[in-house]
Amino acid sequence: RGTGLDLIYKLKPSKFNWKKEANEVTGGVIEAGKEEVSVIAQEAQEVLYDAVVINKTGKKGVVIDGEEINEYLTINYDKITPFLIQAIKDLKDEIDDLKQEMKILKGENK
Repeated sequence: RGTGLDLIYKLKPSKFNWKKEANEVTGGVIEAGKEEVSVIAQEAQEVLYDAVVINKTGKKGVVIDGEEINEYLTINYDKITPFLIQAIKDLKDEIDDLKQEMKILKGENK
């Protein structure tokens, strides 16, 4: 069995609204206040480093809370997809094992 299920289990889906500075930092790519459902890149980076992409800001010199922001993190979901596939396979194997165990318990093992 693979590690897909273990990795996916560690990722935490989140629902949030983009901060007002998001529009400026991304050069208008992200709309401030827009609701988003995603995985938080900083959290995903701890679980699956390769799934996080460092993007350069759309506008230089953006200052947020006294700190100049020159880059931001986003998720590359293409890097997560193989682990989702493996997680499905892992679950299928577990289901097959449980079905076999149920047959044995019921005396239906052939």
